[in-house]
Amino acid sequence: MSGKTAVKRILLSTLVVWSGLAISLACRADDDDNSTGNGFGSLFRVGGSWGQGVPQDRSLYPIEAFPYILDEESLFYSDLRFFPAVNNLNYISQTTFGGNIGLGYRYYSDSYNRIFGGSLWYDADGTRSVYFQQLGFSLETLGENLDLRSNFYLPVGPLTQQTSLSYIPGSAQFVGDNLAYNQMRTNAVAMKGLDAEAGYSVP
Repeated sequence: MSGKTAVKRILLSTLVVWSGLAISLACRADDDDNSTGNGFGSLFRVGGSWGQGVPQDRSLYPIEAFPYILDEESLFYSDLRFFPAVNNLNYISQTTFGGNIGLGYRYYSDSYNRIFGGSLWYDADGTRSVYFQQLGFSLETLGENLDLRSNFYLPVGPLTQQTSLSYIPGSAQFVGDNLAYNQMRTNAVAMKGLDAEAGYSVP
């Protein structure tokens, strides 16, 4: 595989997740070497996801940037995302927010004919009634027939937050001279996790 082809493959495999966008704009810096594809570049996009779904409970309007540097068979990149969540267009003041910051590196090995990569992430989600944060670490290797990926998530900050507190109907009762009743308390909990993925091309 030639160096130019390898560079294109690194960039293509990285940008696959950027497909299906509402608005997409690409620009390249003046120092870009058109003969090899090396240099600095950046992608921007704005999108919209209306209505409710799983796990989405309100409309999201993500704003994203993807600056990168191609240097021979290496790709350095950052993935920046900011997404306001609007529950009711009549109450813009109730808009909530979330975002992600990622830094990554990918390298094409000619001897193995594979791409190796790793990335670090910070995620914050305040689009619901609670606010959670986490750090992430990802490793991957991509080849002609076999792709392997793994991700590790570690929550930071408060791990448990109360989402609701409600009275249980019919639970009122006298306890001595006092009137007591039962309550239902619901908490959201941030959890650490690990996932892995393997993909094989089928002829």
